[in-house]
Amino acid sequence: GVHVSGAKGVGMSNGLDLCERAGGEAAALAKTARPAAPPKGGPGTVQLWATITKALAMAIASSRTRAAPCGQPLTGQIRTLCMLLLSLWAVQAQESPGGAHQVSSSNSDSGKYLQSMEATAVLANRSALALFSDSKSRPRANLHHRFVFFHQRKCGGSSIRQWLAKEAHRLGIKSYIPCHGRVPCERYFVHIDQRTSSQAAIIGGHFSYAEINSFVRRFSGARDGAVVSQGNFSCISQWRNPLSRAKSCWNYRFTSPGWVPAWHNVKHVERDRALRWGLDRYGHGCLNEPVRIFADAGLHEEHVNDLCHSAGSTSSSDNATAESRTCTCSAHAGSLLRTATDNMLNCVPMVLERCEDSAEVIAALFPWMHTFDCKLHLNKGRTESRAEAATTPTRADDKLQCMLSVESQLYQVANVMLDALLHLARTQPARVASTVV
Repeated sequence: GVHVSGAKGVGMSNGLDLCERAGGEAAALAKTARPAAPPKGGPGTVQLWATITKALAMAIASSRTRAAPCGQPLTGQIRTLCMLLLSLWAVQAQESPGGAHQVSSSNSDSGKYLQSMEATAVLANRSALALFSDSKSRPRANLHHRFVFFHQRKCGGSSIRQWLAKEAHRLGIKSYIPCHGRVPCERYFVHIDQRTSSQAAIIGGHFSYAEINSFVRRFSGARDGAVVSQGNFSCISQWRNPLSRAKSCWNYRFTSPGWVPAWHNVKHVERDRALRWGLDRYGHGCLNEPVRIFADAGLHEEHVNDLCHSAGSTSSSDNATAESRTCTCSAHAGSLLRTATDNMLNCVPMVLERCEDSAEVIAALFPWMHTFDCKLHLNKGRTESRAEAATTPTRADDKLQCMLSVESQLYQVANVMLDALLHLARTQPARVASTVV
């Protein structure tokens, strides 16, 4: 990691100057969002700004020698640092008398870019800063502050469930995790077994955010009539590349002898129809899993599973040109994306393809738990081969990408947030936890 200390001589505008000189996406964002006069933060904010700015200067200098700090690609490292600076500025600007700087709605390329990145960059990094600000005072899981794992299907969550069950046993904490202890596997609502689940400090499974939030408020001593929108709990969730996750879901949940063949053996027209409207025996589809978990209306399966589809081509061939199709999203897509984003930003993301990074972040934010073992893989390879998983994407995959448009945006949010958390975990986490507001 990059260790830098001392804020002397580093102004709050210098970081954005570096971002502008870095070029690329970071420059476009800095030029558009840059305030006329940066807000004046307290000593802790100035120190944090200086630490990030100096780390940014080192990353830019290293880019000339192609030596990436912290083991990250240089362009990603520079972009992450610039996002952190912008997010820290946004937090301070909201607390300033003049309020937050408003993004221009001009038609310039940089203006369009900032608007498209608002949810994925500013909000994600800002949430990362907030999560780290709470990490110092965050208690070990208990009945007044529960720890929740939102298990998205086919994202490697079975391994995390097993890890959490073992951690709960080691710590002497009661847990409610389907398939572990005396909790039946087919449990999708914590209220069903509320006599048991209400005594659990660690909860993990295919539960929706809305239900958990309601459950935690009810069993954490909230007063009737109290205006509290968020229950008192910490949470994590596992993410996976949407295309890989959807294929794995198909092969795991939709295939059976004499019914539906494996992904690579089914005609794409039949597959598209089944993906949009087909449900497994539990009443769930395979598309937009994070919306199903995190959106306030995520249990409306007829909406969640058919948010976007590829239209405009009547060809039955996988080789239909991309130009002959357009990606059309339903009227529900925007509101579901918004509420899913709002809720997922309260949880620490783990990304299947970045297990070591995820484990490092979890260890930094929840030091009372033993580090997750990335070598643990349950339910892997039971219905799909490694060769199939590594196949080159086809034009049929392009249609699937359209169907997964909303999930892909949320996956991008999770990765941007993980980038920010990883950087904070590697640069004086104790100081960050005590200074970010």
